[in-house]
Amino acid sequence: MEVRAEHLLVGSQLDFQCQDAAGHTCFHSVIEDDFKNREATESAAIQVSFEPAALDTFLIELKQIEQDLRGSACLMTGP
Repeated sequence: MEVRAEHLLVGSQLDFQCQDAAGHTCFHSVIEDDFKNREATESAAIQVSFEPAALDTFLIELKQIEQDLRGSACLMTGP
């Protein structure tokens, strides 16, 4: 996913995966800013656990954003 503005280029990657053989789920995300300035690119990486059922709702919200070309989606995470 890339978000573009006049002087801004931001990249984001989401990887969904199982953490273990028991089927516990998580996502790993890397967000990077300003690809134009290769000497000073900043990034953040996170890994968050979530309930598998929450992914269904998240995907429905993403599809709505794709249709409307605006909006937000929230993946509910566990404690």
